[in-house]
Amino acid sequence: TGPTWPGASPQPGCAGDRGPVFADDGNAIAVARRDIADQDDVYIVTLATGNEQRLTTDQVAVYGADWRPDGRVVFSASPNGRASLWQASPTDRRIEQIPTSSTISVRPSVASQTGALVYQEVHLKSEIHEIDLSVDIDADQRIRPLIQSTRQDFAGRISPDGTRLAFLSDRSGSLEIWIADRDGGNTRQLSTFEDLIVLAPHWSPDATEIAVSVQTGELFSIRILDVASGTARRLTSSAENEIVRFWSRAGPWIVYQTQIEGQSV
Repeated sequence: TGPTWPGASPQPGCAGDRGPVFADDGNAIAVARRDIADQDDVYIVTLATGNEQRLTTDQVAVYGADWRPDGRVVFSASPNGRASLWQASPTDRRIEQIPTSSTISVRPSVASQTGALVYQEVHLKSEIHEIDLSVDIDADQRIRPLIQSTRQDFAGRISPDGTRLAFLSDRSGSLEIWIADRDGGNTRQLSTFEDLIVLAPHWSPDATEIAVSVQTGELFSIRILDVASGTARRLTSSAENEIVRFWSRAGPWIVYQTQIEGQSV
C-alpha cells in the first residue's frame, strides 16, 4: 500500500464531510462539509499538509462536486432554495452560476481530459396532504390534498387549534412562510424574507405567532412572525446559530439548538 493522509478533519460541532473528489493532480480533495445548522459548504483540503480552504459560504445544501481541468470546482448547491450548478476558483474564491435549462440540477461530473460536464436534472413536486385517522378505511380513501401549486410546498405545520396550516413554499420566487385555512383555502404569504434561507415554521400555543429560524450572513437567528400582520421581530441576538426545534404546547417556551464553547446543545 502507498502513503496515507488524514484528509479532511471537520472542526467540533460539524456534522462531517461527504462526497470527496480528487483534483486532477491528486494533491487536493474537495468535500461538502455540514455544520451544526445542517448547512453545507465546499472545502478544499491539501492532502500533503492537511491545510483547509473554505471555498463557499451560505450554500445551504451541496449535491455533488467535481474538478474542472483548469482547477476550478464545479458543484451543485441551493443558496437560493433550488439546486443549481456553480463553479468556484480556489485562487480567488470567485463563484459563478452555470446556466442550465433545468429547474433542479445536481450531481455534476467533469471529464478530466476534455472538461465536458454532465449533470442530473431533477423534477420534483411537493404537496401537503391530510389523512383522516378517525375512520377505518383504505389509506387512499382517507388521504386528500390540502396545499398544491406548481412549485414546492412543504414543512406543513397545523395550528394547535386545528384551524390553520403554516408551511414553506417557493411559489413567490423565494422561500417564504405561507399560511392557509385547514382545508387549504385562503392561502396567503406571511413572511417577506426574500432571498434569506428559512427553516420550518413552529406555531405558538395560542396560534397567534410563528417561530422560525432565518439565515442572515453565516448564522441562523430566531424570528417571531405575527400571524395577523406578518410583521417579524428578532427574538435572539447571539453570535451562534440558533435553530428552532419546537414551541412548547404548555407555555411560553421555545426549544432551540445552538452552540456553547463549540459544542452543539
